[in-house]
Amino acid sequence: MLVIVAHAGFEHIIPGGLGVTVFFFISGFLITNLMISEAVQTGRTAIGKFYVRRYLRLAPELYFYVLVCLLASALFFRVETGEIVAAALYVMNYFRLFAEADSSGPINPFVLGHLWSLAVEEHFYLVFPLLFAALFRRPKALLAALIAICGAAVVVRAVAFGVFGNVDYTSFASDARIDSIIYGCLLALGLRHPSGASFAERVGKSPVLLAALALMLATLLFRDDTFRAVFRYSLQGVALFVGVAALYTNALGTFAVTILELGPLRFLGRISYGMYLWHFLPVQAVFMWRGFDPAEAVAAPLSDKLTAIVVSTAVAVAMGYLGQRFLLRPLAGVRHRFGSRTAQGLAREPDDAFQRNV
Repeated sequence: MLVIVAHAGFEHIIPGGLGVTVFFFISGFLITNLMISEAVQTGRTAIGKFYVRRYLRLAPELYFYVLVCLLASALFFRVETGEIVAAALYVMNYFRLFAEADSSGPINPFVLGHLWSLAVEEHFYLVFPLLFAALFRRPKALLAALIAICGAAVVVRAVAFGVFGNVDYTSFASDARIDSIIYGCLLALGLRHPSGASFAERVGKSPVLLAALALMLATLLFRDDTFRAVFRYSLQGVALFVGVAALYTNALGTFAVTILELGPLRFLGRISYGMYLWHFLPVQAVFMWRGFDPAEAVAAPLSDKLTAIVVSTAVAVAMGYLGQRFLLRPLAGVRHRFGSRTAQGLAREPDDAFQRNV
């Protein structure tokens, strides 16, 4: 919802980008947990099957959305061939950085631009399994490699901003944002080791959670350009690492899990990917209907912004459900054939096999 509200003209007061950062962190945490469980229980990492599962989970809804945008462009607005290709090949982030959108016509909404974050995710999916498979039996080396990647991302952002003055690169490029996912991977690996579990126990019983929240708030309030371009995402990753670790054993975390297990929230969780895909097009359509350039949504009247939020949410939920029902469910059997032998992967207990290699 943060992203929907921000894109509906409230990005000057709502940190929609933080929602994407949290999404990155959770993705890294969940994927790493699943890969650890598969490797421990089967003794190997089936990289090819992982790629197939990810493709079957993500591509059908993406390609359907791209097709609808292509058809709509014939009636309402222009979608460049480059946008279509970039979206289909998961390189929209670099397309946004290095390609100029065709501005022919009075209004040319960039209806595929929000897919930049999916490109970052896909690049992570391509590289991380290879690194994990190579170093899983040497967890210390794996941890060191992941920490080095986080450090390298800071260097990339520093060079992009300090040398080339390219602020957008620090936000959208995979090599500049990969650490937002890696912090989630680090937490998943850490919690599988006794010392990591002990750390979570300690911070869960101390004011560390409040400190993590304070750090996160500081990253939103401190507006220095260099800080925001170079260090903001690193500190947000640290805040999420510590905060989620604290929640892992804290009573508040147990309560949060209970809330998230409620039926409506479980439903929204299942369709969240489809919601993200579809939320941007109706936002653009509402502002075009009201005669505003979508790029200037901040200046739109409050009533139009609220209309965009309501319409976008309704369309996103509906299309997310339809995608789940008619695109993903028919492929469930195919995905199952390429599935791992474990669906658990989120157990709180450390794995003995992992411990022995530390």
